[in-house]
Amino acid sequence: MKHRFATFLKNLELIKATNKKKLSYTLGINEFADLTFDEMRSMYLMNGEQNCSATKGNHVLTNVKLSTEKDWRTEGIVSDVKNQAHCGSCWTFRYNGGLDTEESYPYTAEDGTCKFLDNKVGAQVYDVVNITEGAENELKHAVATVRPVSVAFEVIDSFMLYKSGVFSDPGCHDSPQTVNHAVLAVGYGVNENGTPYWIIKNSWGANWGINGYFHMEMGKNMCGIATCAAYPVVPEDLKESNM
Repeated sequence: MKHRFATFLKNLELIKATNKKKLSYTLGINEFADLTFDEMRSMYLMNGEQNCSATKGNHVLTNVKLSTEKDWRTEGIVSDVKNQAHCGSCWTFRYNGGLDTEESYPYTAEDGTCKFLDNKVGAQVYDVVNITEGAENELKHAVATVRPVSVAFEVIDSFMLYKSGVFSDPGCHDSPQTVNHAVLAVGYGVNENGTPYWIIKNSWGANWGINGYFHMEMGKNMCGIATCAAYPVVPEDLKESNM
């Protein structure tokens, strides 16, 4: 109990000191406020170097003019924010010929044997397109013109207490060796000060951050947001390309 209270006080000091600086983002008390970063990392983040996207990706850039803002949530293709709980399952993808529906295979936040049922498939993935390592221009083009993109980035101690605003911290790294959390880029925008940002869906529940989302500064590969990014090719894409 003393350890929890002492940790909470230390995090509270970090929150107050950070917010006093009037940065582009604010921190706040949340469910991680009584955890040390090491404790939070062991429960919620990936460990070790990640085997992620190819150094040279295969996303094809076009000359289409990109919109200044994009948000796939307005088009009804982004599911509700989930809470991965202590399972640390942000990395999980299945190569079983499809993904079962949430109704038929609910998330349990526990390690176990896969119970995939091929007659309960709700979506199929034909292939995966990688974004070139560090190429935010490719990532923006893909988010603007194709669909939401799975990305990985480095969570650092202050980020676990994120509350609002555009997160930007020079203490982040930008290499595949340091990314430790997988999330979903669902769009991008520009704040009132003219700073461009990514709209990112997290997996720590809807009470964390901005209703489960966060904004990350765009243009600096902040925290390695474009070092390990990819999106799926689905059967519908193949139909359209053959028309």
